[in-house]
Amino acid sequence: MGSVKFMYKVLSTFIFVFLIKTSSFIYSQTAKESNYSQNDSLKEKTYKELYNNFYYNRKNDTLYDIYAKAFLKKAYNQNDTLKIATGYYIITTRKKDEFLNCYDSLIKYAKLIDSNNWVWTAYYRRGSYYTKKRKFKKALENQIYAIEIAKMNENLQQIDKSNVSLGILRETVGDNKGALKNFKACYKYTKQLIKKDLKSLDKEIGKLHLNRIHLLSNSYRLNNKLDSANFLNNEAQEYRKFKWSSNLINKIRLNAAEVHYDKGQYEDVIDSLKLAIPQFINKNNIKSLAVCYYIKGMSIIKLGDLKKGVSFLKKMDSIYNILGNIYPAIRPGYQYLKNYHEKKNDIQKQLYYVKQLLRFDSITHINYAYASKQIHNKIDKSSLIEEQKELKKQINNSKKNVKMWVYIGTIIFILLSVEILRRRTIIQRKSREQDVLHMFYQRKFDELLSKKEIKKTTNHERAYKNEEEGIGIAKEVVDSILNNLKEFEEKKLFTNSNLTATSLAKSFDTNANYIARIIKYHYQKKFRVYINDLRIQLALERLRNDKVFKNYSIQAMAKEVGFKNAEPFSKAFKTTTGHYPSDFIKQLKN
Repeated sequence: MGSVKFMYKVLSTFIFVFLIKTSSFIYSQTAKESNYSQNDSLKEKTYKELYNNFYYNRKNDTLYDIYAKAFLKKAYNQNDTLKIATGYYIITTRKKDEFLNCYDSLIKYAKLIDSNNWVWTAYYRRGSYYTKKRKFKKALENQIYAIEIAKMNENLQQIDKSNVSLGILRETVGDNKGALKNFKACYKYTKQLIKKDLKSLDKEIGKLHLNRIHLLSNSYRLNNKLDSANFLNNEAQEYRKFKWSSNLINKIRLNAAEVHYDKGQYEDVIDSLKLAIPQFINKNNIKSLAVCYYIKGMSIIKLGDLKKGVSFLKKMDSIYNILGNIYPAIRPGYQYLKNYHEKKNDIQKQLYYVKQLLRFDSITHINYAYASKQIHNKIDKSSLIEEQKELKKQINNSKKNVKMWVYIGTIIFILLSVEILRRRTIIQRKSREQDVLHMFYQRKFDELLSKKEIKKTTNHERAYKNEEEGIGIAKEVVDSILNNLKEFEEKKLFTNSNLTATSLAKSFDTNANYIARIIKYHYQKKFRVYINDLRIQLALERLRNDKVFKNYSIQAMAKEVGFKNAEPFSKAFKTTTGHYPSDFIKQLKN
């Protein structure tokens, strides 16, 4: 019996190893030196049979890869350059990590057969691959090559596709103005393909144009050209009668909701999303769904229902956790969630959303900052240089008015150079702002973890207690003084170093005894402690938010918030925070 079990284990192990080896062989690296897997039956098939097999199995990744690799293997065995190029063209249809080296091979063999169209395809597909991987630097480099080759080919369809990819990439990294130029060109191209009579509209051309309407409408909105966005959204309604338009119409419906949100039309936002959200759920379009939840949640909050609005923002967050990185415009939703839980004194939730903001900002900074700069330097700068070359060419071709053309060319060159420098300065400034923002939230995060809890004097701690409960002052007088104290705090009148209970009572048109009794009863503090606490709270606020204030001397800080000199300020600061001002500032700087 024991020997049977042993043989069974040996046989099971053998079968398992055999399956692993076979699987590894089938999915080996695709390159010239690689041994592409194919069984004997595939060797006998013609190119046409292999092509038909992978075409009909294009929705089945495993079968598609097997037939595509078999096609390429056959081409290598027969040393057929055209077929080898075709094989790499087929394989790179799949944006897979294992096929990354195949893009270079496609470029190589496409050049050998003098096919610039396939060279464009290789750069375009590799750019799309890197965009999907969120490697924007490499995506940008490939898409720049692609659009240059498309222009050289004078292929309008390739130029259109490259403009779409570049526009989406620019929009992703925050260059909305540049993206608008790309999408305008795309819209103009597809608009020319549309015939006036929509009854005879070709389905694929219709889809193409509707997609360009969606992209351009959204780009107009991001550039705050809301009327132009609305115009395009209305144009899209002409295509609602076509069944094939439903998915794109739903995206345009989201565009319209975002325009309503930007205009402050919050009830219209909610109406627009009633149809959009179920369709995005049905199509499993979770990226668009996250945007829907964001603008719906914020709209509901603007209309006054905080609890319900927050529930939609939390749905937005659940999608962010799945994708890891989504639409940068939803960031204010996270800021609101953090502030919402801060007001509720829910430390755990507050910490969670601070971490989410840090994670969001970190991804944004790493992925977008460099790519955004490169877009300006490589695309805008290259286009400007092309314009400069064109001007020089015109000058060389002109025998008359040479001096005038030189003068004009010089002025334009200077203006273009100034514009490039201006854009570079803006990008560098934004990059620095991102770094500062990151540091602020890290500091906030550390502060929340601190064991020291600073109790603030806030308006919501005031609860009127009538004279029968011990204060002995008429309700009307108490209400008046409390309202005056609220205004006193908001206007920061406590920073007057000569302030006394008597002077404050005089400004309230009452007496010092009443003020002292009301402060002691409602804040459980003596008048002097109450005033000092307000001053220390202001000092802390300035230290956290004002980088200039950190460099003040202790004496200057004391006078700024209302103390006459440094000694009482330092004592009050130590009582509140557990640290003297000098020690506290050192910790902040560290």
